[in-house]
Amino acid sequence: MDPGSLHPVAPQCKIGKPLARDIMTWLRPGNNGLGPEVFFRSSPAPEAEPHGLPPPLPFETRRTTPTLPASKATSNMQLVLALIDENMVADFAWRHWLDQLALQKEQLAQEKDVERNIWPVALDATAYNTPASIKSFNYFRPAGLPVSNAAIEQKSHQYVLVVRSLLKQITEAMCRVMLPKRTAVGSAAPADPLKVVDLPEPCQGGRHAAGAADTGLYLQPDPARRLLRRE
Repeated sequence: MDPGSLHPVAPQCKIGKPLARDIMTWLRPGNNGLGPEVFFRSSPAPEAEPHGLPPPLPFETRRTTPTLPASKATSNMQLVLALIDENMVADFAWRHWLDQLALQKEQLAQEKDVERNIWPVALDATAYNTPASIKSFNYFRPAGLPVSNAAIEQKSHQYVLVVRSLLKQITEAMCRVMLPKRTAVGSAAPADPLKVVDLPEPCQGGRHAAGAADTGLYLQPDPARRLLRRE
């Protein structure tokens, strides 16, 4: 299977923008071109109305927007990371968009041989007020929430705790869906899952400069991460 693609999305979310940058910095460190490709999804598409939806994902079909043509390098795995807070829950268009992304999973797999994984992230208690198609997935629940606006702006210890917790969950989930399944010796059952250990501090040395201005991401992940072990 080709490397996958991750799409963190979060309209008007105060913590969403720095979180998205830290996710991208973790998965694509430095400027060496290694790691997942990152495509942000938070700002309206050029042809959209104000506060409208962002550009469609590859292979996504919309009634009012042409399907985005896929390049030869487009992955056959999409990882949609929805950074959900009260702003997304209150926005009918975004809730409906996430619902459609989930409902198109089976069709996408059958017609395009593309696997789409949707990973909702609960940034506050309202995050569970989403369509049934989204609530059926396991939510990521970062430790340390809620975080004040001042803590976010200052990149305080509390904010760093949230980032480290979320990065650990994302990395483990990516390994589960991307790395080859290994069976235990003498058993038909899969071996124990990968665990992420000893995550470094994610927000040091001005590494946020690698980020873009929006809050969402679309990634082509590279599974060759070092801080993994089987337990």
